[in-house]
Amino acid sequence: MDKPICLIDTESDGKLCVQQSALQILQQIQQPVVVVAVVGLYRTGKSYLMNRLAEKQTGFALGSTVESKTKGIWMWCVPHPTKAGTTLVLLDTEGLGDVNKGDSKHDTNIFCLAVLLSSTLVYNSRGTIDNRAVEELQYITELTECIKVKSSDEDADDSSEFVKFFPSFIWAVRDFTLELKIDGKDATVNEYLEFALKLKHGTSRNVMEYNFPRECIKKFFPSRMCFIFPFPTAPEKVSGLDSLNPADLSFEFLKVTDNFCKFVFHDSNVKKLKDGITVTGRVLGQLAKMYVDTISSGAVPCLENAVIAMSMIENESAVKEGLKVYQSGMEKLKDSFPMELKEVSSEHQCLSSAATQTFMKLSFRDTDGKYLKSLEENINKLFDGYLCQNEQASKRRCEDLLSSLSTPMMESLKQGFYAKSGGYDLFCKYLEDIVKKYNSQANKEVKAVEVLEEFLKQKSVDSEAILQADKKLTDKEKKIMKEKEKAALLEQEVKAKEEKQRQLEEKMEAERQSNEERMRQMKEKMDEEMKLQREEAERAMDSKLREQADLLEKGFKDKADRMSQEIEEFKRRNVEAQSNRASKFAVMLDNTNRRHEQYMGMMMQQHEERMMAIRQMNAHSSGVFTAPLRGAYMFRVSVFGFGGIAAAASIDKNGKSVVIAHDNQPQAQDRLNSSNGVVLLLEVGDVVYVRLWSGHRIYDDQNNHNTFSGVTKTAGRRATGFTIESLDGEMKVKLPTLIECNNMPDDRAEIPTPDAAHWHTHLKHIAHSIPPLDPEAQILLLLGRDILQVHKVREQRNGPNNAPYAQRLDLGWVVVGDVCLGAVHSVKEKFDAKPLPEISLACDTFISDDYAIGDTIFERSKDDNKVGLSIEDRRFLDIMHKEMFMDESNSWVAPLPFRTPRQRLPNNRAQNIFNRDHAEAAPPLREGQDCWYLPKFGVYHPQKPGQIRVVFDSSAQTQGISLNDVLLSGPDLNNSLLGVVSEGSW
Repeated sequence: MDKPICLIDTESDGKLCVQQSALQILQQIQQPVVVVAVVGLYRTGKSYLMNRLAEKQTGFALGSTVESKTKGIWMWCVPHPTKAGTTLVLLDTEGLGDVNKGDSKHDTNIFCLAVLLSSTLVYNSRGTIDNRAVEELQYITELTECIKVKSSDEDADDSSEFVKFFPSFIWAVRDFTLELKIDGKDATVNEYLEFALKLKHGTSRNVMEYNFPRECIKKFFPSRMCFIFPFPTAPEKVSGLDSLNPADLSFEFLKVTDNFCKFVFHDSNVKKLKDGITVTGRVLGQLAKMYVDTISSGAVPCLENAVIAMSMIENESAVKEGLKVYQSGMEKLKDSFPMELKEVSSEHQCLSSAATQTFMKLSFRDTDGKYLKSLEENINKLFDGYLCQNEQASKRRCEDLLSSLSTPMMESLKQGFYAKSGGYDLFCKYLEDIVKKYNSQANKEVKAVEVLEEFLKQKSVDSEAILQADKKLTDKEKKIMKEKEKAALLEQEVKAKEEKQRQLEEKMEAERQSNEERMRQMKEKMDEEMKLQREEAERAMDSKLREQADLLEKGFKDKADRMSQEIEEFKRRNVEAQSNRASKFAVMLDNTNRRHEQYMGMMMQQHEERMMAIRQMNAHSSGVFTAPLRGAYMFRVSVFGFGGIAAAASIDKNGKSVVIAHDNQPQAQDRLNSSNGVVLLLEVGDVVYVRLWSGHRIYDDQNNHNTFSGVTKTAGRRATGFTIESLDGEMKVKLPTLIECNNMPDDRAEIPTPDAAHWHTHLKHIAHSIPPLDPEAQILLLLGRDILQVHKVREQRNGPNNAPYAQRLDLGWVVVGDVCLGAVHSVKEKFDAKPLPEISLACDTFISDDYAIGDTIFERSKDDNKVGLSIEDRRFLDIMHKEMFMDESNSWVAPLPFRTPRQRLPNNRAQNIFNRDHAEAAPPLREGQDCWYLPKFGVYHPQKPGQIRVVFDSSAQTQGISLNDVLLSGPDLNNSLLGVVSEGSW
């Protein structure tokens, strides 16, 4: 801006209003803003100071008469001279006490708006800071009636919270002519200010009226500064101050003005809202409009309501900005379509992370995750759309490529080139050549396999016509060729489905990585907001403690005692606010993770269904097996024939014969039998099938099926009419026909137990939903993939990498991963990293039938000198067994073993150690938990005077109680001295 404009004006009916042109300017400012507002009586030279802060000679209007020149609040936005990336917003307010207005309420509203909108408030006055000057600042005493912190408890006095977000205060005293002396001694300007704000002792009405405005200034503006300006020039030249050259101004006046500007530039902070939320130009404009509209309606501005309203507006805008970042990046990427799915997914992850980062930077108070959820959902929709566009582009390119490669063949087909003897063989060779060239040129296209499948289906019509017209082939040969073509088409269809499956897996991996990055950014954002909240509370607490100390020093013990109550209530509110915020953040993280798990569960279900379809295609109806995983597979082929013609079939891998079953020697009743098998190491996508050799035949009674899908023949009875029910009785599933089987798997190692879930933090809360393992229960029913309902995932609980995860099915929870805790699920694991300390338990003994008292009374054992476990020792071990767990960082976490019954610990906090970085805040306390601070002291070794060892003192007492008093000590696992001496060698 090259000049100021009006931000807040007064309408004809006397109500305040915000100028739209000023709002449009603020709307464009995305940077944080430092807001400096000047208030004071009219005709005291406020505008001159603002012009100097703008580093201009002119700008804000300076009047030369007794009439107030500035009306309402004027604004000037300039780049901050010392803080890069920040905008300095100067607010020049209408002079207070203008005789022409005659409306004190209007002045109060102007003063109130200056306080609410600024980060530094300059109060400009003339002469000295005497009692009259303080009384003229009566507007401060009215702030409690004009500003509310919380919308609830409207009648409650929450002015103690003002200190958290009120601006710093500068008192600029103009035309000062006195000597700076107090009791005959030289004083600084700040000592002069504090002397003017000094309270009087007593409880009379006059004393209370004298103290009240001073108490308000001290309470609301703990950060105070004073500047004293001498006369700038000769009285007759003051009216033209803005037009005077520096040489015409007093050197001392210029010096103080320069110091004033330097102080404001260096010490004025960025404007922040409640809970430390940074204000940008756009937010400042919205705040101004909201406050003005509230005041004009006759209501009292509420900071909590303002933050809530701002968060809604800014979070909606943050979602739009995040989507803009994502969409603009993907639009640029779209110019390169078609691309490999991996490349599109990789760019999607980067842009999704950038969009989330943009959202996090602009958003605040999205404690329920509503707006982040909106961003996620919109990005996923856009991603699906771009994937579709990439597939369409790939499909067009593949279709164009096939059209180009097949044009000569189609021309030959139109000319009847293949309608002759041997034409089918020529057609197949040309088609095979087309497929080979196509695969080499389109192998990275996402729709390559699918388009080829459709192409081959279309050409199968031409192929069938050419086959039937080829007189070179016999009917038997035509039948064989037709079957081979069907197998080839089926193989291509399987490849198409497998390609879709692979693409789905890539999409799932992209979503998993995106969620990890999203969760990381969320935690960073939450930590930052919690940190700002703590810092704000600590600053406010420090100012209150300083104020209380000052009262005690000046002899106002009663006021200091009353302030102690205020400080305790202030502490309680801060702890409660931080606890509530932490709880909301935890819920938000949980909801975000749950949405991700639901989304992944949906894709996993789709993945399972597609895998099922592929397995079914690879089953007995196709005769074609495509390896879903890298590994060793066993295949067996048997042939059976009649007559003298040899029976032979081979197992082929990727078109090459591997092993053959062959027999040409007729046996009983002129029959031929042979079988063979092989174990093959297959890579993902390798194809294995059975091929009948040319000139050979086998007999088929339509009851034989190959076993490529893992299906084996078995005999057993059938049963119908069964229903299975979950243990809680909530779900019943009608079962299809059951088949008796003698080879039912009976491995209980993979059955989850409550103990297995208990040892993992992410599964601990579902442990109660898993029934205990009954070793006597028989395994009598195997539910296969033909009952898809019972395999559908309804809910999922993820965890760290390589940790088990849980899925809730209709019949209950299952845990996937290593869930066995040892033999019969007992807790006897050994860990390579960070092992649990070995805890020795006294073994339980029993008396056998042939045991006689006294038989072993003089026998020695290794346990003779050990002290038996006490009740408390056993209680200690029981607590450790039940509550010790491994967290997400693979560290063991042990509970505090409190004695029973519990003796409550008093709050023993004695000093503020957070500001000194001696400690960090512990997690918020839940209701009923104790608060206890461990004191520490240094220990020096005589031989190492330059080193100190910090020791935590658990025996330190407060109100006669120490931490050691309420904790179980646990068993003594050291050998006794007597045992060591008696067992030693001499």
